[in-house]
Amino acid sequence: MPGKATITQLRLSGSELDALIEELNRAATENSGPSKREMRRWSMTGDKAVLTIADSVGAKKHLLIIPRDISTSGMGCLNGVFIHLGTNCVVSLRDRHGKTRSLVGTVARCQHLKGSVHEVGIRFKDPINPEEFREFHNEHIFHRESVQLDKLRGHILVIEESMMDQKLYAAFFKNTSIELSFAKDAKSGVAMLSESPDLVIVNSMLSDKSGLDLIGEICDSGYAKPILLMSTDSSAATRTAALQAGASEVLIKPVTADLFHRAAAEYLMGGSGRGPIHAVRDASVISNEMVDEFVQELHKLAHELNTLIRANAYDDVRARTNMIKGSASGYGFKGVTEVAEAAMRTLDATMSIEESTMQLRELISACQRTVPSSVAGAGDELAE
Repeated sequence: MPGKATITQLRLSGSELDALIEELNRAATENSGPSKREMRRWSMTGDKAVLTIADSVGAKKHLLIIPRDISTSGMGCLNGVFIHLGTNCVVSLRDRHGKTRSLVGTVARCQHLKGSVHEVGIRFKDPINPEEFREFHNEHIFHRESVQLDKLRGHILVIEESMMDQKLYAAFFKNTSIELSFAKDAKSGVAMLSESPDLVIVNSMLSDKSGLDLIGEICDSGYAKPILLMSTDSSAATRTAALQAGASEVLIKPVTADLFHRAAAEYLMGGSGRGPIHAVRDASVISNEMVDEFVQELHKLAHELNTLIRANAYDDVRARTNMIKGSASGYGFKGVTEVAEAAMRTLDATMSIEESTMQLRELISACQRTVPSSVAGAGDELAE
């Protein structure tokens, strides 16, 4: 990625850099306590990026940086020069498919470490999805690290036959504004979808149906909001099966209050890269009515993709993905187009729905999170 105009001032050999990063990671582990960070930082290794800033006279400088971690709201990196706090910047970072992405942000901190090396914290202007830049394999992904319970809002439907577990989950949210509903089996759970919950959580073992089968039935019903599977099985096979069935993620039992809160906030609050998505467009060209009609179409396509994925219909899945890729940006949903492009690259590279499950689930989620023009956008994700 770095070109001839890039300034490289770290002045460390590869082994010295590795030793420094190991020392920083060890210090962070030893000093770790209860986190006050809202978003979880995910480590990044083995890559370089370019940070572009403007100096006092407006001339652009391109600096080589070594990314250390990334979250939905920012990233930490090592750099060879001091940068003033508040400096506007652009990070040029490769995504998992090799495409260079430009992330606009502001320098939030700059700390001298040794020699010419500084540790820089960058706050992104808009939330990003770390899954686009880092392999997660079988990690169960919740980007929120802490939750302000007084800000938690929404309606959660939990389909769980154990009365003891129902009482436990109710206790988790007793001091919040969350509306919590319970269903004891699959049949009553499907009936309660008419209450339009914002999030559905399904236990893997129910008396009348398996959790995976129920998730498929919920998706087939047209429900277009997040679904989580709760299971005692943390294997990669179970997670893959859950994602293929239509789940957004898996909650591993026994579930703690902290994990339940973070999982709920992940899908009910903005800022995690999984909040509502609004169109950003020229209103004189693309009317509110056109946006609203297109949002309905995206929700329909998300439902169709769910069904086609379970049927392993590769050609039809690819056709729907390509359709979204070709039209979303025109209606102001640039971010949805980028997710569709990533799914297309994986589909074409692997020729396999199973190996493209993560990218396809990300696309379905993005389509489901698009909202009509009449929905207020405060605190939500941007479409670009």
